[in-house]
Amino acid sequence: MNDLFRQYQTPLLKIANNRFGRKFLGIDHEVKRDTKIVGLTPNAHIEETGKAFKKNGVWYKQHKWTFRTYPIFAKRLGVALNILDIARDNLKYRRLPEYAGLLNYAGLLEDNRFPDIYLVDYYPAVGTGGDSIDGQVIVSGAANWAAARDAATGDVDATGVYHNSLASKITASDWRVYHLYFTWPTQSIPDTDTIDSATASFFHTTDSLVDADNSNIYLVANNQFSATALQADDFVDLGAINLATAALDITGMTNAYQDMAIASGNLGQINKTAPTKLGLRVQMDVDNTEPTGNNAASFAMADGTAGDPKLTVVSSAVAINEAAWARHQEIPVGLLERIRTIPY
Repeated sequence: MNDLFRQYQTPLLKIANNRFGRKFLGIDHEVKRDTKIVGLTPNAHIEETGKAFKKNGVWYKQHKWTFRTYPIFAKRLGVALNILDIARDNLKYRRLPEYAGLLNYAGLLEDNRFPDIYLVDYYPAVGTGGDSIDGQVIVSGAANWAAARDAATGDVDATGVYHNSLASKITASDWRVYHLYFTWPTQSIPDTDTIDSATASFFHTTDSLVDADNSNIYLVANNQFSATALQADDFVDLGAINLATAALDITGMTNAYQDMAIASGNLGQINKTAPTKLGLRVQMDVDNTEPTGNNAASFAMADGTAGDPKLTVVSSAVAINEAAWARHQEIPVGLLERIRTIPY
């Protein structure tokens, strides 16, 4: 599917750099109007940051990658194009395709230009696997804290709209630990790029916020067996070190995106050859501190209609060498992409 998006980068970027196209893709609120998008994959959009720096005689240019845990852009395009197929064949649906003009503007409605049926059929439903996944593995109803925290397996749920990161004593005979898992297909970042920074963002809902023990949420490494499916024994596959520069204070969280900047020493967690896998754990779970009550925070999963888990990565790539820079030093940084094309 990345090959398909690579083949159609030119029309896809016409959509991504159009005001109404960004609304169609659902990124109009996260990309500034004057920011240029230089790449689109099934799961990510890549922005030009306008920043460049010189290191050891070589000029590097930065790009900002924003990944989702499922192929959101492939699904939006596939659904829209299939709706247009219905509209062409059935007069009563003529008013349905509100984005017909946009897709035609980009050149995606021409015969044999874009295999729209393939887009939808290739990707399974959200939560059932595919390029990436998010979800939870939980232990509940345990007789004591040790039985919950040290369990070898748990129950899998990869289809919920919201899931909890939780470490709780509900009753004297009901102890619970919930682990959250996220994967993003970051293998579209070129191997030669240097990772400068990365931030994981999770949309928190206050509907189930409880914090009996004034605990925190840690961003941890995730060693789940498969990047496309959760299984019961993944319960033991989350790390015990907070990868972020700061933990999330459960009590202090609002009904909004919570950003967790990955510490510079932990940027090796961003995988350029396979999906990046991360998880969330309550600090009391990590520290093996027995809770006195309920400690939980709820986060949106990709199965809902808003608040997708996101991973934003800023990377640097060689833009132009020293000799070329001397010859073309008056070229604005914003035009240097003609010298290097990002591979997808």
